[in-house]
Amino acid sequence: MNFWTEYFLLVFGALIGALQIAVAHSKLLGLSFFSRRLLGYLFGIPMVVGSFWWFFASSDRNILVLEFPNFHTGMMISCTALALLATFLLTLSVSSLVKANRLKVNGDIEHGLEVLKQMTYFQIIRYLFRKKRQG
Repeated sequence: MNFWTEYFLLVFGALIGALQIAVAHSKLLGLSFFSRRLLGYLFGIPMVVGSFWWFFASSDRNILVLEFPNFHTGMMISCTALALLATFLLTLSVSSLVKANRLKVNGDIEHGLEVLKQMTYFQIIRYLFRKKRQG
């Protein structure tokens, strides 16, 4: 595996873990992979720590000097941006599929990010299309 693939996986794993920790803390059930907040923490913390451990333990990288091979700022920014995009797409998809039948909305829904405490992303999209069709 080349350096940039490993770097992408580092950022991707750390972001997935950090996002699940933030979602658990904020009680945004619609973005969580789990139905209980504690499981979000128990998944997220090892993902963040494990990603960094794997990246730096998998080869002979000098953590203090950070002598990355073929260091290119543009490539690092690109890998980070792709990992961020992949993290959000995976989170939206997995949380929506896992909780497709668990979260139900009765009555009015919240606005902004608060709606993710009640619904998954796919449920929000479906709700907005129905609302647009009705009126």
